[in-house]
Amino acid sequence: MKKYRLTSNTIKYKGKTLYQIEALITIYPYDDEEDNLWDPPITNIGELGGYVESESNLSQAGKSWIKDNAKVFGNSRVLDNATVSGRAIVCDNAMILDNATISENAVVCEDATVENNSSVYGDAIVSGTSTISGNSYILDKSKICDSPIENSIIFDDAIIENSGIVNGHIGKHAHIQSYKDVISIFYFGFLKLNLTAYKTKSNVYIATESYPNHVRILESNDFLNFLYNFGKRILGKKFEVKNQNIIDILNNINSILKVSSDIEDKITFDFLMTVFLSFRELLEDKIYR
Repeated sequence: MKKYRLTSNTIKYKGKTLYQIEALITIYPYDDEEDNLWDPPITNIGELGGYVESESNLSQAGKSWIKDNAKVFGNSRVLDNATVSGRAIVCDNAMILDNATISENAVVCEDATVENNSSVYGDAIVSGTSTISGNSYILDKSKICDSPIENSIIFDDAIIENSGIVNGHIGKHAHIQSYKDVISIFYFGFLKLNLTAYKTKSNVYIATESYPNHVRILESNDFLNFLYNFGKRILGKKFEVKNQNIIDILNNINSILKVSSDIEDKITFDFLMTVFLSFRELLEDKIYR
């Protein structure tokens, strides 16, 4: 049994005729009827959805759906339990699989794939042969091209080309063109540590993820300011770094951590030292004033 039909409501988009879809059945989010008591249906019978060029763009099987003003055309396909909504565009040969969601003004095009539990939203663009997998989030104005991204968060105005990111957080000013441009750590202790250092054109930034009041906060700051704030927390009033270079600041922090029992602070420090040594050419002459 088909779950939707093409209606006579059409629009012209980039020289193509797109057809609005209409649900022929009510699609529930879960297979278990009791679970469906808590969440609304994905769509109800008779409800209009988004736009497709042909039935090949949206599977008649599974719980996949296109809604709002979203457009899916070309040879692209939306399968399984995936959802495309808002004003999102999926085109060319793109594939949206599993439980993936594409929303707001996002674009997934060319030969890109978004799968598993990943989400692409905001004004983000995923193109080329990119594969977005795991529990990844691609948002804001970020752009991914020809890059596999797994279990990562790419935000702000980050650009990633011809590189792979695993368990990374990449934020503002990033322009990643090689796996050597990124260093990440992911540590589950009393507090979850998720730190990613990445190169910009003229600096090194560190992106962090935190959950104050159970709300996810994504931030990115240049290496020197991150180091200063970390040192200030460790050393308190003893911390004096004005007109000092990075290696001096690191040495000051290390002298205190040598007698500390805080594992997470030591892991963070080792990470910062690794970042400094890896990107020394960019960082060595920077001084906190």
